Amino acid sequence: IPIDFDCEIKSDELGVLRDFEAALKDSASLVLFYKNCNTLEFEGNNDELNAEYHMAEYDITLNKIFYNPKLFKDAIMHELFHVASSVVVGNRVYTGFSQVDLVTGEVFGIGCNEGLTCLLDDKYFKDYTVTKGENLRYSYHILKKIMEYIPILFGDEEVEFYYMTANLPKFLDMLIRYVDGNKALSFIMALDNIHGCARTEMEKGYLGPIATKILFDNYK
Repeated sequence: IPIDFDCEIKSDELGVLRDFEAALKDSASLVLFYKNCNTLEFEGNNDELNAEYHMAEYDITLNKIFYNPKLFKDAIMHELFHVASSVVVGNRVYTGFSQVDLVTGEVFGIGCNEGLTCLLDDKYFKDYTVTKGENLRYSYHILKKIMEYIPILFGDEEVEFYYMTANLPKFLDMLIRYVDGNKALSFIMALDNIHGCARTEMEKGYLGPIATKILFDNYK
């Protein structure tokens, strides 16, 4: 994308943006991070998030992070990875390895995207807080375990560059080095199905029967 914004952090009242920048600046593309961070808003009094014990979520259309104040520091870096890998082009949202059609609501790639986001959070910010490991223990547990193989196959540098530049087509191209296009698409769709139908099981930390069937049927 054309760079018509300042590649620096203007304000960091909550003290997390510069921590993110410091950890990533020497090893990852921060173009989208700088594009989004200076208009990013935070809202810590979201009743729905707090009541359901959710930690945080990022809305790219509003460029706002909603968070549970009790869990802010544990959850924030995961959401900042979404901030740093998201861009809206027309009626489509591109976030890491996922895409969302804002007209139809169709989502593709959210499973692999959340799994890899967890891996990156672990890699760069595993010890960001004392309680982080415990509070994130079951976060996207199954997706994360599956996506652990992707950097092993392709290398951290290439995978992270395509993720941080929201380039799902290049991620598909990587998979097609090993399998045909239909199998690559099936792999991504299977992860989306696990994300959608097994969220409760993942939060409990084990793979339920529905998710297990999807897993084996699609890419055993």
